[in-house]
Amino acid sequence: MRGEVAAVSCPSCGAGLKALGGGRVVLHVCSHCGSELDAVENYRLLRTHAGRNRPDTPFQLGAKGIIEGVSWTVIGVIGWSETHYSQSWGWTDHQLFSPTHGYAWLTLEDGFLILTRAWRGPLNPSWITPEAVEVAESRPEIYARDRCYAYFESVDATVTYAEGEFSSVIRMGDRVNSLFFLSPDELMTLAQSGNEREVGLSTWLPQAETWAAFTLSPPVRPWRVHPLQPYQPFRDEGFVTRLGMATCAAAVLLSLSLMSRGEPVSPVLEAGSSSLALDAEVPITATQGLTEFQIDTDLYNAWSEIDLELVDPAGAPVFEAEREIGYYEGVEDGEGWSEGSNTLKVAFRPPVAGDYSVSLDVSGGGTGETAEGSPIRMMRLAVVQGKAASFWMWLVVLVTLPIAAATPLRQWLHHKARWRGSDWSDE
Repeated sequence: MRGEVAAVSCPSCGAGLKALGGGRVVLHVCSHCGSELDAVENYRLLRTHAGRNRPDTPFQLGAKGIIEGVSWTVIGVIGWSETHYSQSWGWTDHQLFSPTHGYAWLTLEDGFLILTRAWRGPLNPSWITPEAVEVAESRPEIYARDRCYAYFESVDATVTYAEGEFSSVIRMGDRVNSLFFLSPDELMTLAQSGNEREVGLSTWLPQAETWAAFTLSPPVRPWRVHPLQPYQPFRDEGFVTRLGMATCAAAVLLSLSLMSRGEPVSPVLEAGSSSLALDAEVPITATQGLTEFQIDTDLYNAWSEIDLELVDPAGAPVFEAEREIGYYEGVEDGEGWSEGSNTLKVAFRPPVAGDYSVSLDVSGGGTGETAEGSPIRMMRLAVVQGKAASFWMWLVVLVTLPIAAATPLRQWLHHKARWRGSDWSDE
């Protein structure tokens, strides 16, 4: 370990280099010529790299900023690259130093800023290798501080650029394999290069505040969701969601209560198999609410037309209507299916009490393209009076249900977006 120095000259190009990183710096890379200097052995020249391309980062050596109440200085910059098949990804790590909190990394990837500190605590299991992930039957997990971190992805990256001071030996061309494990708000990294192993713990930073802390302007907002990115509720989202849930639940209960109301007004009437016509007298005493006619049939894989005629106690027509019903079912690819209904319901609001006359007649029908169907051979009529109209309450349910479901849906979509980049597949 070297002693405290303020500046040093590069033995390769003679450029003056600032010593910003405290007494635990072990490697210094000249930002002018790329020479690697051994900071432990009096800045001895190790090797030189030419033709380097600095990654696209606005952070410069010596830049200072406050993160989570701690003053940090950028003392080193590392560029990384990963290639998988024909695709390549790049990101930049910035070595940070604080006289009171030691060393950390500030990662810039796709416009996101992430803070990473070394983790020295116990792990269970103590280590997981890429080979163990490959043969695992379920998503691997690692435990620390009574928290579970689930496997997210494996990254095999190469150092493409380095400048400044570092608390560990990181050289151009070094290849590091890292396994990432994600919890609700932290990302644990198991990194291995040769025989060297390191564990890092990454956390999300308030993006705008962090950029401002280094007097930098944030880039265009990234299009994707970062695995560590927290869910951002709308203003008053919790109150609106709770109100929507309460209103929707109350509307459902009230709708069900309204649907359960009603009084049968006549015995069930059934048309015989020899005649598909039915005439009945219906004594209606309740003019509040709706009177509902329910016509049950034995329609099967066919359709039919039913004519309805209703006459009030004074002999005046209330309505005449022709309704078509159809019911089909079958099996396709081993799964049963059905569509339509063999029951017809008609409701009206009686203007006066008294004996109403109802006439039903089957005017037509057929089996369509199937030879297994049968049109109506039997009809049964049941009448219920005093039914409450629940349409408006169900309309309230329809309006408030999206409000009640918006937050759970957004949270689920955010969770899916966080895990979208994972390379684990349960298939």
